[in-house]
Amino acid sequence: MGAFGSRANKPRVGAFGSDAITPWYCDHSKEAQARLERTWEYREHLGVSGALGSIGSTWEYREQLGVSGERVAVMRISLMSHPSAPAAARPAAPVPGQLLMAEGPACVLGAPSAADGLAAPVRPTRASLFGPRGAAMAGPDGPLVVADTGHHRLLVWRHAPQDDHTPADILIGQKDAQSEGRNGRGAPGPATLNVPTGVAFADGVLAVADAWNHRVLLWTRPIEANNQPADVVLGQADFSATEANRGRARPAADSLNWCYGVAILEGRLVVCDTGNRRVLIWDEIPDECGVPASRVLGQRDFTSRDENAGQAPGPMGLRWPHGAAFAAGRLLVADAGNNRILGWSGWPEENGAPADLVLGQ
Repeated sequence: MGAFGSRANKPRVGAFGSDAITPWYCDHSKEAQARLERTWEYREHLGVSGALGSIGSTWEYREQLGVSGERVAVMRISLMSHPSAPAAARPAAPVPGQLLMAEGPACVLGAPSAADGLAAPVRPTRASLFGPRGAAMAGPDGPLVVADTGHHRLLVWRHAPQDDHTPADILIGQKDAQSEGRNGRGAPGPATLNVPTGVAFADGVLAVADAWNHRVLLWTRPIEANNQPADVVLGQADFSATEANRGRARPAADSLNWCYGVAILEGRLVVCDTGNRRVLIWDEIPDECGVPASRVLGQRDFTSRDENAGQAPGPMGLRWPHGAAFAAGRLLVADAGNNRILGWSGWPEENGAPADLVLGQ
């Protein structure tokens, strides 16, 4: 366990879905939003494979890696067999270093590499991925849902894929498998997406962090068709709204700002409201649109959004939270901007409750 107050220089590549060089702007003007979007398009479309769970969620500057051209990236995800299951009869992966499993992944999804071993230019199909930043399975046999972030869509496999490059069965966010663009290049709605990132699937509920629409979408019914609309939206009053913090000067219990992470843990919904530097917790999965959160971590109240709660890094504040998990009786949050993991024993009962565990510092 390290000191809460220490903060090393931010690394370029890390696990737990930390975004190394993602630019965060407090200015919510249209000009600032356009500037941010240009930065995203030019600099941040190279996915770098990370630890299991980050699934290509760390980004590097293209020019620093000597990569030229548009949309050339490592764009795939790997599925691991359950440790108790028989190992698939696959040749050893020609990758130096230690693998998570000696036999390698059960299958690899996404467009195959080019003949020279480098990633091929990405074109949207039912089998291709462009910077996927989240994935979740409802159970060992599926369904599997992947946030195909760069194509602004979700891909759904009804059953756990067994073969490499298996095409998805269902897509949400675009009119067809060959299309791409924010919100399907149209008006936002219950079946459109703008930089989807975090994905959670539990208790029959699919939750997706629709980051640049500043909202979380919930599907409470099984996904059975292309562009099946979401049942609930959080962070906005309705499915047509997309402004950060609902266009207000300050956040509230019912608003979001660049929410990058989402989790369903022990019947609760946890959202990493990254741009507001906080984590929101709903004690029950909402069944109506716009329901306010039950609790906030990282800030003293629902209307603050200061980095590290306006003070030096410590056990209460956050800086760019990106992911959450619950294990061994603890709520764990990836505090990416502070290069650390914070942990709370059990579920915090008060706003701004301080963490009692820190890893990474």
